[in-house]
Amino acid sequence: SEPAVPTVSTLSGEVSETQAADPDMVTLTATAPSWIEVKNRAGKTLVSRIFVTGERYAAPKSSGYTVSVRDSGAVSLAIGARDFGPLGVAGEPLRDAPLYSPSLAGTRPTKAELTQ
Repeated sequence: SEPAVPTVSTLSGEVSETQAADPDMVTLTATAPSWIEVKNRAGKTLVSRIFVTGERYAAPKSSGYTVSVRDSGAVSLAIGARDFGPLGVAGEPLRDAPLYSPSLAGTRPTKAELTQ
């Protein structure tokens, strides 16, 4: 069965802080304007548009969704309250990457670890 419908935020803050801190949720946050596309397991596009700075998108870790972004340095990823920083290098696109993989939390340093 398809997981619960993800929450797409707007500047009004539809992704609550409680939801964003849930360890079973993955949250994408635009740190600069960037096109973001999220597809479900069947390949159906759930969202495909330009997110403005501060907008967030949250989905359960178990969703099996994929994400594509035009500027992987302009979109940060968090799992629960743990911020992993940008999806990639500024200006580099990312195409059809898993929104979450079980190895992610154990292999990527947190944003705080990167700045130490």
